[in-house]
Amino acid sequence: MLQENQVLQGRYRIIKALGQGGMGAVFLARELSLDIPCVVKEMLPLSDPAFAETFAEQFKREAKTLADLRHPNLPRVTHYFIENGNYYLVMDMIDGMGLDKLIGPNGMRESVVLDIGDQLLGVLDYIHSKGVLHRDIKPANIILQPDGRAVLVDFGLVKVDSGRGGKDGPSIRGLTPHYAPPEQYTGGTDQRSDLFSLAATLYQLLTGRLPVSATDQSSGESQQSIRMYRGDASENTERVIMKALSLDRKQRYQDAASMRAALKGAVPAQAQGLQYSPTIVIPDPELLSQTPEHAMSIEAISEARSAPQPEAIMLGPGLFLDMMRVPGGEFKMGSGSQDADAFVEESPQHTLFVDVFLIGKYNVTNAQFAAFTAATGYQTAAEKEGNGYIYTASGWRDAAGADWRHPKGPGSDINGKDNYPVVLVSWDDAVAFCQWASQASGGRVIALPSEAQWEKAARGVQGRLFPWGGTFTPGGSAEPDPSRVNFNMNVGMPTPVGKYSPAWDSPHGVSDMAGNVWEWTGSLHRLYPYNARDGREDPTSRDARVLRGGAFNSPRRVLRCAYRSWSLPHFRFDYLGFRVVASQQMSDLSKKSDI
Repeated sequence: MLQENQVLQGRYRIIKALGQGGMGAVFLARELSLDIPCVVKEMLPLSDPAFAETFAEQFKREAKTLADLRHPNLPRVTHYFIENGNYYLVMDMIDGMGLDKLIGPNGMRESVVLDIGDQLLGVLDYIHSKGVLHRDIKPANIILQPDGRAVLVDFGLVKVDSGRGGKDGPSIRGLTPHYAPPEQYTGGTDQRSDLFSLAATLYQLLTGRLPVSATDQSSGESQQSIRMYRGDASENTERVIMKALSLDRKQRYQDAASMRAALKGAVPAQAQGLQYSPTIVIPDPELLSQTPEHAMSIEAISEARSAPQPEAIMLGPGLFLDMMRVPGGEFKMGSGSQDADAFVEESPQHTLFVDVFLIGKYNVTNAQFAAFTAATGYQTAAEKEGNGYIYTASGWRDAAGADWRHPKGPGSDINGKDNYPVVLVSWDDAVAFCQWASQASGGRVIALPSEAQWEKAARGVQGRLFPWGGTFTPGGSAEPDPSRVNFNMNVGMPTPVGKYSPAWDSPHGVSDMAGNVWEWTGSLHRLYPYNARDGREDPTSRDARVLRGGAFNSPRRVLRCAYRSWSLPHFRFDYLGFRVVASQQMSDLSKKSDI
C-alpha cells in the first residue's frame, strides 16, 4: 500500500488514497515536473507465480492500448510502469462525483439518466471500435462533472480483444455482482457484456435499486420492471434497458450504436431555427510553429493599434446590447506545440476564415434577461423544474429553488445586481433569449456565437494566450491575477460585467472573456479541426454544447483563449451565462450567397 508523500519513479508524489479494492488501490498524486494533479492506480499482481510473466505482458499491452484512447468521456492514460513488483497506471484527475454518490432512494430524473446513457453509449461505441472492453461499468466507475459530462473511469482493468474469441485469459480484473453479465462468470465476454453492465447501471440510476444479479436470476429470482418502481418512466426507456439486461446476449443489442439509437427514441428533438455566420476551415500543416510574437500580420498590427468602439443594437426603450465588430479574416484556432498547458482536444491548431460579425461586449445581464422574461412570460428550465446547480466551498451541488432570480437558492436574490451576468440559464434558455432579441431588434439575426467566433473575438489574429495577451511560458507581467480577471475563487462569485474593462479586454474590445462566468456557444462539442459544415452547428441536436471562457472558480489553465469545455443543453449552473453575436440586417442576408 502506497504511503502519503511517497514518490514513484522520482516523478509522482502520493497525496492520499481515493479508494481501495481487492485488486489494488487508487491514489491522488502530484506530477512533480509539471506541478499538476493526477491519479495513480496501483494494481497488485496475481498471486499465482505461473501467471506472472503473462500478467506483465498483458498489463503492458493493455496500458499501451489505453494510452492511445482519446475521447471526451474518458480520462487520458499518460504513463504506465512497474515498480517493486506492482503495476501502475497514471491518468488525468477527473473533477466531479461518482454516480454512486448521487443516486437517491427514488433514483434520478429520467432526462438526466437518458443524457448519461447517451454519453456512455457513445464512448462504448468508440472503445469497442478500438477492440477494448471495459468489463466493470457501474455507478462508482462513472464520474459526473459539474458541466454534466459523464466520464467512464477505472480503465486499469480492461480487456483488449485479441480477435480470437473464446474464453478470457488470465485477467487483471475480477467482477462486480449486480452489474456483471452471466458470461463474465465463465469467460468469453464481448461488447454485449458492457451493454449489460451499462443497462444494469441505468436501471439503478432510474429506480434507486440494485438490479437482481445474473446469478440470482439463474437461481429463479425475477428482474422487476423499471416501471414497477418508477411509474413515470417512459415505456421506451424501460424497453431499451430491459432488452439490454437479457441473460442471453443474443437477445441484447448487438452493439452500442444500436442501443444508443434505440435509447434516443425517448428524447424528442427540438428544432430551434437559428442561423449562424459561416466559418470555413483551412488546414494548417505547420500547426503554428512560430510564436504569435513572430507571426504578426498587417491585420494583427492594425488590430493592435485600433481602439474598438461598441455599436448599440436597440431592443426597446432604454434597452440595448453593446456589440463589438470583429472584422472578417483568418486567425489561428486551437493550441500549438508551444503551449505546454494545451489539452489534446485543442489540437490540431488550424487556420480559419471567419466572416465579419458583431459580438456582445459584455455577457447578457440580469436586467436584459429580466426584460426578455417580462415581455414573453418565459420560464427558465431551473424555474420550471425547481432546481439548479450551485458552487459551494465543498464543490457543486444540486440546489432546490436555485434559478436566475435566486442564484444561491431560496433566500437569495439579484436585487441591486442588474449589471451582473445572468446565470443558471440552460442552453435552451439562452437560445430563447436570442430568438426574442432577434424580433425585438427589428431585423437582426441574434444567436449564440459559434466557438470559432468566440475564440477569434477573444484572441484576435495575434493568437493571444489570454484575451489581454500573455506568453506561453507561465510567469511574467501578463499572467492572470486578481487585478485583471475574476478566477481561482479570488472573489468567490460573479462580478459585474465590465469590471476589468477596458484595460483587460480582448483585442476586439470584448470584456470578461476569461473568468467570471462560463459562456454557452452554439457549437456542438466535436473534435478539431473545426468545420461549420460538418454538423457541429446543428441547432436541433440535443448533444453537448461547447462552453468557453472559464469562471470565477477556474484555475489559470482554463482561462486560456483556446480552452474548451462543454455541457449538456438542459444543465444550468450559477457560474454559467452567455453572450450573443449578431449578423447584418436581415434585409441584407439575401446578398450573401454563402449563408
